[in-house]
Amino acid sequence: GYHHQQGAAIFVQECRAERAATPIEADLYPYRTGTMGLFSNLEMAPADPVLKTSQEFAADTDPRKINLGVGAYRTEDAKPFVLNVVREAEQEILAELGTTINKEYSTIDGPADLKTLTQKLVFGDDSEAVSSARVA
Repeated sequence: GYHHQQGAAIFVQECRAERAATPIEADLYPYRTGTMGLFSNLEMAPADPVLKTSQEFAADTDPRKINLGVGAYRTEDAKPFVLNVVREAEQEILAELGTTINKEYSTIDGPADLKTLTQKLVFGDDSEAVSSARVA
């Protein structure tokens, strides 16, 4: 309700004020250089020419068109045709995953291994902020 939202807003404001007052900002965000931090210097990659051809094919209204841009089997309705061997392989994979993958909900911050790897990717393998558990 309203009080919950108001309390959350106050908490966020307090966290921002506390974070702004701490001298460890540079330690926590060593790669921050702009609004996207580590990724601020990345440029948009050019459009993939094969995918562009597929998009142009989809937009073409000529009923005689034939899609030669992507090497995939198609039905008479131009839908992907899945080979039986592919369906069999999918069934084998699903059968195996059904017995080996834990299907419980993960914690809100994701699997622990993923969290650790992500922290090292963003802050660096030797980050003191990560090794001292200051980064959640």
